[in-house]
Amino acid sequence: MSPHIHDEPATPMRRAPADWRSLFLDPAPARVDDRLRGGIDNYDVDRKLLAGLGAAAIGELSDAVRASDRHTASVAEQAARQGIRQALVLGAGLPIVRSACPEVHEVFARHHGWDAGVVYVTDDSLVWGQLRMMSDVPPVCADIVLGDSRHIETLLSSPHISPTFLDPGLPIVVFLPGTLAWMSDRQARHVIATLLGWLPPGSVLTLTHPITSQATRALSLRWESAGLHWQPRTHDAVDALFCAAGFAGTVVASGLATATHTV
Repeated sequence: MSPHIHDEPATPMRRAPADWRSLFLDPAPARVDDRLRGGIDNYDVDRKLLAGLGAAAIGELSDAVRASDRHTASVAEQAARQGIRQALVLGAGLPIVRSACPEVHEVFARHHGWDAGVVYVTDDSLVWGQLRMMSDVPPVCADIVLGDSRHIETLLSSPHISPTFLDPGLPIVVFLPGTLAWMSDRQARHVIATLLGWLPPGSVLTLTHPITSQATRALSLRWESAGLHWQPRTHDAVDALFCAAGFAGTVVASGLATATHTV
């Protein structure tokens, strides 16, 4: 059974969805993360991006990806237990091996069944296609949207999201799993501020962000060579970004900053 889906992007896209040739020629963030998790949904071009970084750097980057997955699953569990029935994942990646970490829709479906509403947003055509094919995504409680989170107003006002699937009058938990690292400071601040203005009372906004280190600097240079800007930030820079929006502060572990804010 397929989830509720849309064939047209909800926002302008960085890369044309129909540009399938680029899927095999250019590395993709979601596939590189899959490689760092030890997954199999990655191509030679993704593995080449990581080649030569060294075992210590690969270990650090892998730990950060897995820590981000665990944080997302943990916040989903807490929010669902508190009675929140709606979730929006901005920057969704490839499906995670179930034994490693539950997906957001799995957590919400376990607590709320078909009363749950989960929307995944990705700007990666391959991720979009993979999520569409997941047989365990109930169509009445999950939606999969192709869109670029940098165009946040267009995305939130799109019929792909509201009011088709998320009730803007009820609390929503929004996940940004590493998503802000692909944005400039100005874009990241704008996305956070827009989300905080859009979310109803009782909602939760949670984020993970890579921290600057020798390993993340090396990976950032490789992404630049591939034509994508990936910006790990220092702990102080992440704190400044989050605290300016009203977050109490960040916690750093496994090379990753995490922060959660209740609206």
